[in-house]
Amino acid sequence: MPGFSLLLQTELVKLCPKEKAFCIAKALQGQCYGSSVKAETLKRTCPCACDVMHFDRIQSCCKTVGRREMEFCLPLCRYNTTLDELTSGLGYKCVSQLTTWAYCAADVGDNTACCKQKGFSFLPYYSFDKC
Repeated sequence: MPGFSLLLQTELVKLCPKEKAFCIAKALQGQCYGSSVKAETLKRTCPCACDVMHFDRIQSCCKTVGRREMEFCLPLCRYNTTLDELTSGLGYKCVSQLTTWAYCAADVGDNTACCKQKGFSFLPYYSFDKC
């Protein structure tokens, strides 16, 4: 699966040394994703582990699904890319990768209906972690 994270527990502990053990475990189990109360609580309680796992999963997906010759665009492949970044020089060079980023940030699924229901009607403003 393109969105699958290959991050190891030891790597996550190194990246988030102050995070509690249960945060590391829950993040590695993929429980930080989605808009459930449980996921939202984990994101607040375990911000480092959840952010690292989101970033790693989306990056893994973009590396798998995206065009190899566009690898220089990977810095923009994240769930919190801003409109300013998308309209920067790199953003313009990487516009062809926008659908890949949206696909990967949406957990490799089509969340269009959810985002429209929540009022996100213009792609760069989509908040995929809320859908």
